[in-house]
Amino acid sequence: MGIKRIVAYTIFLSSLILHIAFIALVFTETQPYANIFADIFSSLKDILGYSTYRLSTALFFIIDLMTLYLAFWVITDSDEHAKLAEKNKDSQSELETLKNKEAETAQLLLKEKELTAEKEQKLSEAEDLLSQTKAQLEEKDSELEESKSASERLQSETSELKDKVQNLEAQAETAEQKTAEAEKAAKAAKKETDSLKSKLKKSEEETAEKEEKLKDLLKQLEEAKGEIASMNANQKGGTEAVPPAAYQILYLLQKEGRLIDLLKEDVSDLDDETLGGAVRTIQEDSRKLFEDRLILEPLLDEEEGTTVTIEKADPELFKLSGKVPAEGPYTGELIHKGWRLVKCKLPEMADGWKSNVVAQAEIEIE
Repeated sequence: MGIKRIVAYTIFLSSLILHIAFIALVFTETQPYANIFADIFSSLKDILGYSTYRLSTALFFIIDLMTLYLAFWVITDSDEHAKLAEKNKDSQSELETLKNKEAETAQLLLKEKELTAEKEQKLSEAEDLLSQTKAQLEEKDSELEESKSASERLQSETSELKDKVQNLEAQAETAEQKTAEAEKAAKAAKKETDSLKSKLKKSEEETAEKEEKLKDLLKQLEEAKGEIASMNANQKGGTEAVPPAAYQILYLLQKEGRLIDLLKEDVSDLDDETLGGAVRTIQEDSRKLFEDRLILEPLLDEEEGTTVTIEKADPELFKLSGKVPAEGPYTGELIHKGWRLVKCKLPEMADGWKSNVVAQAEIEIE
């Protein structure tokens, strides 16, 4: 409680006491307090020269004015105090708001730092990824250059092969021309022979001479025919022509020594002690030769030891063993998958092979 309030309450109580005393003085003059106030007013009357009523009225008027002033003072002070309290509350609210804003600002700064660190990390990762991508692009460029050089080499080799084919065709045409000339010469020789026979009786020497010429011409004709046959054989050879002898060779190699199985088997996981260094070299070289020159594929593209089923038992394709039923389908364990010659780059040879099967697929029927 402030000093102003204490003073105001004191004056208010004093005014209340004086009013009570005045009422007691007016209505009851026998009471002690009334006598005391009567003595006080009598003394004031003697000093100031005014009546008791006037003095009491003036005194109470002054006291009432002071009470009103103090009440106004207290009310005003209370209003100011309330305003100050409100301002204090507003200040505290603003202070709390500022504290909250400072906390939010600190959180935002912390988040901004975290985002900055995350951005820096992502930027570093992006730079690493960019460097890796550049390295990969450089590798791809190198591979592309190598592919281009390989393509250029292939184009050059293809051009050389085309030139060789054209030369062979030109040689074949030349051989055909020689054959035609030889045939013409043979016809002329025959005519001359007929003429010589008619003139044989006339001159034996001329006949002998003509016979020698005829022998020479026939010899040239045989040589020309041999060259033509050789040229035709060279033209019919290559990747498209498959001579029957190749089938026979593959058939015998597979039948006697299972060579196709050996060459088609991947032995890269075996060590030298198991396979032998020499056998490894021979096997790899022979396998490469087969892959380059004799293109083979299995008749049944299944793992050996698995169960397979065929509808028709073609004797050229399948070799059935075990308990073979009279009719299909035939189900059994795949003992050998068989091989088929798909492409051959050897010269053409004599006929004598019915199909492209060089080893039958073996199936054991249970």
